[in-house]
Amino acid sequence: MLDLRTLRDEEVIGLIGETRGWDRELLLDVLGYTQGEAGVAFLRSQLDQRGRGWGHLRAAVLRTLAQRLGAAAVPDLTAVLSGGTLETQLAALWSLERVDEHGAAADAVVGWLDRRLRAPRRAGSWGYFELSGVLRYAARVHALSQVLEVVERNYDRLQIEERKLLDQAWPPARRGRFRDTGADADGPDAAAVEAWHQLSATDLDDAQALSSLTEWVEPVIERLRKRRQRTNG
Repeated sequence: MLDLRTLRDEEVIGLIGETRGWDRELLLDVLGYTQGEAGVAFLRSQLDQRGRGWGHLRAAVLRTLAQRLGAAAVPDLTAVLSGGTLETQLAALWSLERVDEHGAAADAVVGWLDRRLRAPRRAGSWGYFELSGVLRYAARVHALSQVLEVVERNYDRLQIEERKLLDQAWPPARRGRFRDTGADADGPDAAAVEAWHQLSATDLDDAQALSSLTEWVEPVIERLRKRRQRTNG
């Protein structure tokens, strides 16, 4: 099986230029594991691309920057929360959950949630992972007080199913105690928040993610390499 961690940035960047759509997204993901000095600059250049289909690809770029840089990607991810498409904002939020261990982006995440809940047409585009993702992030970086303030201010704007899930994971009485104590014990039930999040998103650990990506992308790389050999042959 191909070991993506042995590939060089330059080869993968060259292959990306020969692809589009799903194949290009897979190869962008590969840059999260490759070796070299060219990958990060290339990925950041892709964030400026515009046009049909690029919203989805920019989301892939954000995930890859997080995979490659870890906490050093936080500024790139934070910048997206105040602009870009909903798809890229959600990719940034998902990535911040993984790499922002110290809450550097907490104010930006809380601000994003406030704007998102007040969006006039949110009913047609909301997802289970939005509020649950913010709760998971906030619990880890000790920003639940700020999130609770936003949630209570916008409670009537939550979708009916969202309110039900929130009240199950963080009942009103418990939220009231948390306002007084700020204690972790009065925060949301972690297992309930996780179950809520899993309604629309399945998290893979690092080994699973690498294995899954390798399975999908190996035939793409083999096909492109053979095509190059025929062309150069």
